[in-house]
Amino acid sequence: MDVVVDTDPGLGTPGADPEDALALALALASPELRVRAITCVAGNVPLPDAFANATRWLERLGRQDVPLAADDAARAIVEHARALVAIGPLTNVAAALRADPSLVERLERVVIMGGAFAVPGNVSPTAEFNFAEDPEAAQAVLDAGLRPTLVGLDVCHETRLPTVRPRTPVGAYFEAVAGPWLASDGPYLYDSLAVAATIRPELLTVVPARVTIAPDGTSVADHDAPANALVATGVDVAAFDALFAERVLPLL
Repeated sequence: MDVVVDTDPGLGTPGADPEDALALALALASPELRVRAITCVAGNVPLPDAFANATRWLERLGRQDVPLAADDAARAIVEHARALVAIGPLTNVAAALRADPSLVERLERVVIMGGAFAVPGNVSPTAEFNFAEDPEAAQAVLDAGLRPTLVGLDVCHETRLPTVRPRTPVGAYFEAVAGPWLASDGPYLYDSLAVAATIRPELLTVVPARVTIAPDGTSVADHDAPANALVATGVDVAAFDALFAERVLPLL
């Protein structure tokens, strides 16, 4: 499956969430996915930092062959995506859909890390970070007819990073840069779960819903209205953990 990963990687920026890097590693290590491009978006860090962080991480992984886009991210999505994993704010995805509305017809699978439905938000009592960073873009993407799978905090908070004991240069680099995050109380694998759900949709239990995004980023799911998304309500944690352990931990 030809996939584009749209991301706001923080690994390399002090204090920023580094977990996007693990999600990228999972995508690149999975034979089910052919990563045609990685597109960077502002969110977790400013756009220049996201691009620099992604560049360094691809170098560490030995994957400089993968095209990386920042200012031309929307064009890269239009040109390369047959599946799309969006693990940052949806600014680039909305721009790509504006540039070429027929993209909707070409995308076979869209998975978005975003939303908080039956659980509290992580930037306010009701809002999740990615949707809150660009709520207009999030609503535009939901209104485009893609019917994406939304991997929200409801299921992401079921995932935890296992203990990492670096055994490779990549792992040593990750530990050196992401030490405070690794030392936190069970870091969640938000973005890695979205990538995993792209590889194996059966990991998630989903329900159709009409999702709207308030101006503050709050996501509301109406299960009685015509659906514009599939909202994840459950996750097979054991199967996800096994996939992550098989594909990512050996790199570290």
